[in-house]
Amino acid sequence: MTFLAQHSSETMNTGQKDASPAVNYWKGNEYMVDHADCLREVCDNDCSIRSGTRMTANYVRKRGLSIVLIHPNKATILKEKSER
Repeated sequence: MTFLAQHSSETMNTGQKDASPAVNYWKGNEYMVDHADCLREVCDNDCSIRSGTRMTANYVRKRGLSIVLIHPNKATILKEKSER
């Protein structure tokens, strides 16, 4: 982490000591989405699994941002257009 912090133009700590790891992960993902123009997501599109990646993608859709889905095993690419 030290290397990344030293070579970053900006860093942001979204975690809190008294919060659960799940809450801290979500806060970090929420911050990234709120400051993004689009999302590039690497996932297998298995909707039966609840995951942080899936939750973040759903948040991106609610915000009306574009998503590029990349399947990790097939290398297929699916582009979802922004609703803005």
